[in-house]
Amino acid sequence: MNDSRHEEEAAFHIELKLILEAIYLRYQDDFRHYSVSSLRRRLAQAVHDFGVPTLSQLQERICATRRCSRGCSSTPPCR
Repeated sequence: MNDSRHEEEAAFHIELKLILEAIYLRYQDDFRHYSVSSLRRRLAQAVHDFGVPTLSQLQERICATRRCSRGCSSTPPCR
């Protein structure tokens, strides 16, 4: 693996740990035991669905989003 690819992968794993911890602390959903490949696919889809360019911005959205009584996540909070 070349140096830039190694650095990208290391950065991804740091962001992955941070976003999983944020999800756990915010919603008490624990995805930390999921496989990295599964998380990579799921987070890529979430980045697309939320229309954000990075995991860091997705984490910001997650931390600012409130879960409604139906279990969905909404910004602004659903009614």
